[in-house]
Amino acid sequence: MPIPVLGYSQETGFQFGLGALYSTYLDKNDTLNRSSNFSGTTEMTTQKQYLLSLRGDVWTKHNDIHLIGELRFKRTPFNFYGIGNKTLASNMSRLVAERFGFLVEAEKKVLKNVYSGISVGFDKQKFTNKTEGGYFDRNPDILGKRGGSVLFLGVSQAYDNRNSNNYPTHGLFARASYQYAPNNFSTRDFTATQFKLTVSNFWTVMPKVVLGINGYFQTIQSNTKRTPFYLLPQLGSDEMMRGYYSGRFRDENYVTTQAELRYRFNRPRQTGLYISLGEAF
Repeated sequence: MPIPVLGYSQETGFQFGLGALYSTYLDKNDTLNRSSNFSGTTEMTTQKQYLLSLRGDVWTKHNDIHLIGELRFKRTPFNFYGIGNKTLASNMSRLVAERFGFLVEAEKKVLKNVYSGISVGFDKQKFTNKTEGGYFDRNPDILGKRGGSVLFLGVSQAYDNRNSNNYPTHGLFARASYQYAPNNFSTRDFTATQFKLTVSNFWTVMPKVVLGINGYFQTIQSNTKRTPFYLLPQLGSDEMMRGYYSGRFRDENYVTTQAELRYRFNRPRQTGLYISLGEAF
């Protein structure tokens, strides 16, 4: 299903483009087969920025194998405020990021509702500072000002007994992943390890009303005293800590929890109330 994209922000000016979403079932005779989803977005702005994003989320027959693939290619501006949980708005620097990255994950069902997996991800970024002489330039503790590249190799373990991967009304999802970045694939003498933990549980508390409790933890540790700023976990997104500018706070560790209450009018329409707490430290 094609979706027109139109918007405006101070960083980009007017945005226009096209998005697409396609969902299917690889085994249409199995009512327990999870939905496979594919999406893509392409955008341009009046400030000469661009974005291309492709994502696939595939569940094979009997939900035996789960495959995830992402491809990102973009040139977009963003505001950088510093590192830590006490950064000041007055320290804001406007940066332009040129980014290419991909992620491929594969998980195999090893027991009922239990999945083991492997992953490989690559990210290359380059930055241009539009606020020359500002906080970003002056602070010597910020590593990776020109950008760099990194390759992550990882393993994962997940438990998932949700009744749906798109609109769950009951069930538990828990996933832990560990990733290692060898220095052979980095633009500098840098190695790192990254750990992520996601836990979500859903309950139907009333007809058409679902309560969800979500938790997320991410940490990255490197062989140097500092980690390149663009690899640090960022507080704020369209899924957790909604309302915060993405990257307003960033540091080596990030933890957040969120409660959501969803009301479904009918199958394609629902509304929700969200409350979140989080910290980067």
